[in-house]
Amino acid sequence: MPLPHPGVVIKRMLPVFGYDEAPHGHAEVLFDNVRVPAANMLLGEGRGFEIAQGRLGPGRIHHCMRLIGVTERALERMCRRTMTRKEARAEIAMIKVAAPNMACRVIDWAIQAFGGAGVTGDYGLAYAYATARVLRLADGPDEVHRNQIARLELRKYQGPASLSGGSAEVLPRDPSPGLRQRPVWIA
Repeated sequence: MPLPHPGVVIKRMLPVFGYDEAPHGHAEVLFDNVRVPAANMLLGEGRGFEIAQGRLGPGRIHHCMRLIGVTERALERMCRRTMTRKEARAEIAMIKVAAPNMACRVIDWAIQAFGGAGVTGDYGLAYAYATARVLRLADGPDEVHRNQIARLELRKYQGPASLSGGSAEVLPRDPSPGLRQRPVWIA
């Protein structure tokens, strides 16, 4: 329906996280006794929800695609900035395992709450789950990241002494199992 129109008042544009995207973006709109002329009716009376769903599906996909792109750019920037820090590399590997797994878990809970409708395209949950599950493979399977984390952790213990002092050597097997001795690292 073309604006201005009687009964439709755009009260204000709403900033999102402090960013104003006016005149596009989100607005607070007041509808007061609005009448839609028959010439402006799409598909017919009572079919507004159907029209909205037809527009929301592609919009959700568009948002997910943008979100994936923004996330990839942010991850790349973080990786480039922290390439020289071993600790940061381990944290990045941990994030690559934890974030998609947590997303899958939470989205699965949402699917459970919606029952059978949760796995249809009606609510965007099936798409969100598929996207999150694919991200568990996109930068390498979880096992690759877990192995990287283990390698970085094990490097801390290379050499004769650990970083916190003391020996990290494996003790030889006790020839007399009946006689227990205190390990050498306990004073």
